[in-house]
Amino acid sequence: TSLSSAIANETFNATFICAMTGIPVPEITWTRFEPEGTNPEDINNDGVKFSISNAVSEEEFDLQILTSTLTILNVDKSDELMYQCSGDNGVKNLIDAVSISTVPLIVQVPPTVTANVVSINETRGRETTVVSFNITRDSPQVKVEDIRWSFKHIGSEDKMPLNTTCTIVNCSDIRYMRYNFSDDL
Repeated sequence: TSLSSAIANETFNATFICAMTGIPVPEITWTRFEPEGTNPEDINNDGVKFSISNAVSEEEFDLQILTSTLTILNVDKSDELMYQCSGDNGVKNLIDAVSISTVPLIVQVPPTVTANVVSINETRGRETTVVSFNITRDSPQVKVEDIRWSFKHIGSEDKMPLNTTCTIVNCSDIRYMRYNFSDDL
């Protein structure tokens, strides 16, 4: 039994391939469940969320190989589960071995960025504009060193890097962080 693992971006398709051998050719069943092994759900070829295709080939000595391909269409974070293929052809062996392969699906989600602009009047009569933003839904989580700021003057096609200082404000929920930037100029 062999099963290839999958990492998929949200809204893309994820594909698992499972190959089993036997005489007679085995029947492959697909199941998905929580990482703790709870809430198992048999996967059927509905053509909407799941597509399953099977192909049989023969090797030497009339050994038959069934290759089953499970495609999860338009993945989202709720599809981030364990996926298992199991095979059975009704023939038992001395140790009653079962052909099963299990692998997790990891769903990557692009970040959602929400910007906030606030103007503050300072005591020296100088007005400061503070731009802050929130990054949410990111999986894997965006690293501070991967954040880049640039600005563009109105009427100009050139983007210019912005020298900034970043401070991170941790909120109670670890999946939600607010990043505050201030101009170092």
